[in-house]
Amino acid sequence: MNFLMFLSQAITPLLVFYILGFSFLSGRPVMDDFLEGAKEGMGTVAGILPTLVGLMAAVAVWRSSGFLDFLCEILSKPAQALHIPAQIMPVALVRLVSNSAAVSLLLDLFKEYGPDSYLGLASSLLLS
Repeated sequence: MNFLMFLSQAITPLLVFYILGFSFLSGRPVMDDFLEGAKEGMGTVAGILPTLVGLMAAVAVWRSSGFLDFLCEILSKPAQALHIPAQIMPVALVRLVSNSAAVSLLLDLFKEYGPDSYLGLASSLLLS
């Protein structure tokens, strides 16, 4: 256990010294490489962000309009036959569309029932 504690504290400085040593020995402009990678990462974020915002908005509309509750009510009978609690159905349905939105529903379940409850544990299995 002490070794893991040492490793967790030493990994960041070791990584920094490794990168600096690599740049010194190879003569590569590491800062330029870093800036180029950061620029590509920002391009990726700019490409993905509209999709994520659209999915989150769609799930919010589903929840606020009552359609998600209506759909869960319809599917609660088959879910009970499979011994799936009805409170987990919104997480299962939203998980099909957006994992991040399902995580927000999961956090709502955690707030209401607790993460160590049967519902909390069963719904967290849906996201794994």
